[in-house]
Amino acid sequence: MLLPLAGQKFSAAVVIKATTGIDPTQSTARRTVSTTRVLVVTSAWVSDEPKLPSDSELRRWLFLTHHSWKSVLQAHWISEPLPPGMKSMGSIPITQEDLKLDSSSYGSSWESLGAQSLAQWRWDHDRSNLLAEEEREAQEVAERARLYMEKQAQILESTTLDSLSSRDWFSHWNDDWEQPLQQQAKAMMLNLLEDLLALQKTSKSQILSRVRQFVASLNQLNAEESLIQTTHSEDLIEALELIAIVTKTPTLIQRVDDWREW
Repeated sequence: MLLPLAGQKFSAAVVIKATTGIDPTQSTARRTVSTTRVLVVTSAWVSDEPKLPSDSELRRWLFLTHHSWKSVLQAHWISEPLPPGMKSMGSIPITQEDLKLDSSSYGSSWESLGAQSLAQWRWDHDRSNLLAEEEREAQEVAERARLYMEKQAQILESTTLDSLSSRDWFSHWNDDWEQPLQQQAKAMMLNLLEDLLALQKTSKSQILSRVRQFVASLNQLNAEESLIQTTHSEDLIEALELIAIVTKTPTLIQRVDDWREW
């Protein structure tokens, strides 16, 4: 099948074989469910034209050597169906050598197959530009980190749990339909801050546990009334980011993203 890549290039992947059994990517509770998965191997072929090459060229499998890769075959077991817009472009004879191929990679998506093809092609043919782009991206990440740390320092200078407790939370949620949400979210936030004041000298796990209760309450509220819209979510996350900084609990926001349903 044809794999569209960035930069108007194309690669291809071949389904080598199929098997039925327990999917190791499933949760432990679901590992009694048998699924069918296929072994998909990516070709090293890359072209500007969306036309598959000869069988021999297509069977030149992709071994990753870019960056820190050590000649690793790009092969994956995939159990999901083909997504809309991706279809088979034909078939090639599968040899006994092909059937010996295997992979320890499970859970990849069809859409992700082309990413390594392009990365390897650029490593082989456009390395200087690729490395320059990565250096710029690294500098941008470092600058964002510096600004974030600077923001954290400024917040820590002027913000405490006490000062957060005196805020009029979410007062700009003032449309008629928002007011019930504002009142409930404000009360829940003030209760959270009151509890965190009592917990601030205890373990981070207790702080995380109390914030999780807060998030669970918001989940339940939203499940019952569906009031939390995108702007409300952003405001709630911003409030919790302040709490994460003041309580020096850097993992809090990531955990909130795992817990929240709004």
